[in-house]
Amino acid sequence: LKSLNITVMKKKNILYICTTAIMMASCYDGVEDNLAGGNTMEQAVDSVSNISTAAGLLITAQEQLIDKREHKYQYQFNLHIDNYCGYMCLPHNFSGRINSTFEINDNFASGPKANMSWVAQATVPVMTSAKRLNAEPLGAIANILFSYAAHQFVNVHGPFPYNANKRLQESHPLVYDAEELIYDSIFTDLEKDIAILKKYENNLSEEMKITISGIDKIAGGNLSKWIKFANSLRLRMALNIVKIQPEKAKQIAEDAVRNGVLEESDGDVGMDLYTLYNKERHPLWKISSSWVDTRLNANLHNILLRTGHPMLESFFEKNSADIIDRSGKVSLQANQGFASMRNGTLTSDQSSSPAYISFSKLSQNFSMQKLMIFKVSEVLFLRAEGALYGWNMNGTPQALYEAGIRASFNEFGFTSDACQTYMQSEKAGNENYIDYYNVFQNVDGVLTIPNKWLASGSNEEHLEQIITQKWIALFPMSLVAWTDMRRTGYPKQIAPVTNSEADGDGSIDPKYGIRRIPFSRDGDLEVADDIESTGLDALGGPDLQGTRLWWDVNKSNF
Repeated sequence: LKSLNITVMKKKNILYICTTAIMMASCYDGVEDNLAGGNTMEQAVDSVSNISTAAGLLITAQEQLIDKREHKYQYQFNLHIDNYCGYMCLPHNFSGRINSTFEINDNFASGPKANMSWVAQATVPVMTSAKRLNAEPLGAIANILFSYAAHQFVNVHGPFPYNANKRLQESHPLVYDAEELIYDSIFTDLEKDIAILKKYENNLSEEMKITISGIDKIAGGNLSKWIKFANSLRLRMALNIVKIQPEKAKQIAEDAVRNGVLEESDGDVGMDLYTLYNKERHPLWKISSSWVDTRLNANLHNILLRTGHPMLESFFEKNSADIIDRSGKVSLQANQGFASMRNGTLTSDQSSSPAYISFSKLSQNFSMQKLMIFKVSEVLFLRAEGALYGWNMNGTPQALYEAGIRASFNEFGFTSDACQTYMQSEKAGNENYIDYYNVFQNVDGVLTIPNKWLASGSNEEHLEQIITQKWIALFPMSLVAWTDMRRTGYPKQIAPVTNSEADGDGSIDPKYGIRRIPFSRDGDLEVADDIESTGLDALGGPDLQGTRLWWDVNKSNF
């Protein structure tokens, strides 16, 4: 980790106040009208003057949605969420700034907020100018990007000044909008975006075709694919709220599928960094390989072993050097096995005591993976889950589950023969976790569900199969995976290491894990005041890691 301060400067802050549900519903289509009426938007002076400028802003927004810059990706996902979901783990304490995966460093945790701000700065001016520029499709694309970023962010902390981001207001106080209202607003906006894109889908001017083709880094310049992307996001969000609003979730999910979600023939929504940016590699690979800042998590390691998934051999390296255990003996010779870390493990400085630095890191094979925004495999698993609830998802749970696995193997570049063998596995392995540095942290593995669809399985067993395979398929999309884990409890995770020295804020129940990241104050007293005045009320609980978000209801799945 190199020094990086992601404090969102007041001059660049993009927040504004919009306190009622009525205002929330009207913000998207009323922004430009409000400008014309003289209402203040503190960055309205930066409103887009031509289509070329709008195009440049949309390129920036795509690049920062899932940030392709290594430092920013690290703060956005890897220093916290990658660990919470069980994919990766921190192998050292970053010069004493974070001693385990449970400890909160407010500066490190500011990454999601920064990316929300950057995406808003790039998209809001396009949205406010689209009608005036006769570029409504660009406005719709901008809002889909904004909505994707907002949905990510609301699932990190919970309430945030959503409407503030849409009006680019700098001045405090900033009202924290409730999660339910944010979800409703995004659902409303996505429907409007889809309607606009359908209007122009077969009616684009040549100039606009060239513009969209030139700026589209993630969907191939195809308006039909943007429509399916937006519907897929609606489907993802619908499954997020299935426990808190089941009827609404069903209605939105069925409508999204009926109107068209991503299919295998469409391909994934994502950025091919190697092709687009002169052989750039996935940012997580550099964080792991060059910076030694992240290592294989025990949960991913053990689940890949027990399922027999080829990802372990393909995407990770064996230990890079002899591992010396706490007694001073060589517990694993160099390049002899895969080594991973349990969440909650106490770490030390990498230079003085590099206990976990030689554990498994990402391989060169992984480095060329696309920076994924939305995978087709995820859509298929979402549909499989919906079908399990009895919703009309155009397929049975089993057929969609198996299609999801096949799509995932294709996305990762694994063979169809390997996929077929994998799907026929009728019994999970029995491998347990070994900590080659600290034998006292060895623990039994917990996954027992097989890959092969259980013909006579219960709904609960089928849900575990779907979410477990979806969790593997999503790698490394940790925020989506962590959201599924919180709402379903799957895949089953190895118990974290618990200790009094680095157990977070004391609110974490080891049985349920971390439920949210506390609000990011980053030393700003005005932000702290806003959190106290409206943030905590909107959250409906204390600002702690163990506080559940609105959709994260503590009840059975069925």
